[in-house]
Amino acid sequence: MDQLPKIFIAYAREDKPLLQKLRTHLNVMKRQQHCEIFYDGEIMPGETWDERLKAELHTAHIFVLLVTAEFLDSDYVNETELPKILDRRSKGEAEVIAVILKDCLWEYTELQHLQVVLKDEHPIEAVDGYAHAAREVFRVIAGRNEKLRKEVEPRAIDPFHELMIPIKGGIFQMGDEHGDLRKACRPVHSVSIKDFYLCKHPVTQAQWRAVMGSDPPKLGFKGCDDCPVESVSWDDVQEFLKKLNEKTGENYRLPTEAEWEYAARGGIASRKTKFAGSDNVDEVGWYQGNSSRKTYPVMQKKPNELGLYDLSGNVWEWCQDVWHDNYKDAPTDGSGWMIGGDQSLRVGRGGSWNRDAVNCRVANRDRDLQDIRSGLIGFRLAR
Repeated sequence: MDQLPKIFIAYAREDKPLLQKLRTHLNVMKRQQHCEIFYDGEIMPGETWDERLKAELHTAHIFVLLVTAEFLDSDYVNETELPKILDRRSKGEAEVIAVILKDCLWEYTELQHLQVVLKDEHPIEAVDGYAHAAREVFRVIAGRNEKLRKEVEPRAIDPFHELMIPIKGGIFQMGDEHGDLRKACRPVHSVSIKDFYLCKHPVTQAQWRAVMGSDPPKLGFKGCDDCPVESVSWDDVQEFLKKLNEKTGENYRLPTEAEWEYAARGGIASRKTKFAGSDNVDEVGWYQGNSSRKTYPVMQKKPNELGLYDLSGNVWEWCQDVWHDNYKDAPTDGSGWMIGGDQSLRVGRGGSWNRDAVNCRVANRDRDLQDIRSGLIGFRLAR
């Protein structure tokens, strides 16, 4: 596990002897490397007390409150510690457990909404219940560790987990709003997109090998691990997706054409540029005018508004949709257009290293046979 849970113990100075009783039990968990424990007695001579305390408040994973009348009456607790602790809890950044050490009016405070530890409904000190309180704290630690394990394991087997950018849905005008592209890019029509994820960049050669075990048989620009994989057919991509999803348990797929264009335009943050992130194609893409007739490593140009790279140029990107000659009767809900059209052709978007700037426009679209392996075409993952 990358990081042990950090416990912050908040208490009133008058209750320090009670703190020591609980720490004796909690230190067993510390010695067994289940957690780290901080209280203000850990501050070393020479350290700035207030700065260290505020730093620990900001980074702790679990707060243990030692609740007594003195704790509830403490100015420092009420003005400095508790507001920060409850704020981090409300944001889902930390867990809080209130250990009721002595009889007090805790149930009339905001602590009534927290996980509370008593023993047989008695305060801990009254029944010498410190071992019981420590076990309850350990249950919280164990729960957090299990949650973290479940979050970390998919990342270890999923090479794309950290690369998927959340795209907030919205309504946009899809198609050639300038009227200077071919008829296949019209009519302009309103489309509603649901939230989805899109990979930060096209799938690279190294990423393809990590899933498939070898390069594509007709790879055109072999030996550039960070360049987009190309010479993969739409059918090849389906096999890649099958293996990736079996490995990760996720539901990776190709984006629909509508999702692709919405994301390329910048989604709800769109600045309405002709290319993905700029009106100057040289800022954002590799195309016929600057590529020297080859692909380039991903993320060398500027990203668009959503932090997505290479949507204009480098390689065409397969989409899920079947090709239709125009947008007449196209879906308006962002789903893939799978019915009708030419079932042997699939949509490609974004232009490539061997096409002019017009082909790299966010509204432009093209197609190819779904079984063709072209050095101009790669793909990007959606989820």
